Amino acid sequence: MRFLLVLGLACFAVSGASAQTPRAIVGKSTVELQITLLRTLLLPGEPIEVEVALRNSSGRTLVFSPNDDWLDMDIFAITKQVGDGARVTQYKPVLVDQAFKLESAKAVKTRVEISKTFAVMRPGRYKLTASAAYLGATTRAVAEPLIFHITSGAKLWEQEFGMRPVEGEAQAETRKYLLQRLTSEKDLRLYATVTDATEGTIFRQVPLGRAAGNDSPQAELDRLNYLHVLHHTGPRLFTHTVVNHDGDLLRRETYEALGGPRPGLKKEQDGRVTVSSAERVPRADDLPAFQPAPAPTAPLATP
Repeated sequence: MRFLLVLGLACFAVSGASAQTPRAIVGKSTVELQITLLRTLLLPGEPIEVEVALRNSSGRTLVFSPNDDWLDMDIFAITKQVGDGARVTQYKPVLVDQAFKLESAKAVKTRVEISKTFAVMRPGRYKLTASAAYLGATTRAVAEPLIFHITSGAKLWEQEFGMRPVEGEAQAETRKYLLQRLTSEKDLRLYATVTDATEGTIFRQVPLGRAAGNDSPQAELDRLNYLHVLHHTGPRLFTHTVVNHDGDLLRRETYEALGGPRPGLKKEQDGRVTVSSAERVPRADDLPAFQPAPAPTAPLATP
């Protein structure tokens, strides 16, 4: 099967003295493969990002081509501590769409997103396997399998909304926004979820960032039925995010409480939603990027 690497390939040198076989590598291939999951506890429909690392110890330059079918992955649904479990359905192959050369004693890393490739929507325990080969190889490099979990979040809020009818359709589609909180050993994370009215189809899981455990996030729909969320993310700090019908993240801003009432969402008479009792704090992760107001022009001196 072929896999599309969704980020650019980034090569880096590995000195002979420091190049050691990672514990995650098994087999006797002269190409070492390692996979890492960026997160191992996920909501149904959340992106599954896998970092793929290759290290070349063959003594010669290797060429990896989209036509070589060099990377394989499988996911198994497992219910026991041992055994492979049942192989999960793969919806479609994902092509490695660029060729690259990997010199000896060098390595390459990239990331691949596989949530749309495998049927992993049901809560449960899963095992991810991967292997790689190259032209002329007699043994595939096999990575140590990884375990991850799909789980249900704690539902904090929900609201149905109507979308404008598509051209040619007489009736508008009804969808639903959810706010969910996922608790892991490391942190609490807040998500905006876009589903159909029955919650049978998840259109998008939108991570909104870390959340405070004692916070009650606020949600409001504007005149376009876009979802606005305000939640506590740090001492005196609150994050305002806007999500549209398809789960696209349109806006992310940070506000600092002014010291009076808790910052809140206010729906204006024209249908706009604004943040009250807080002051905007520019940050590097603002979406879109913060644009300071232009400096006022000094009035011309009169003779």
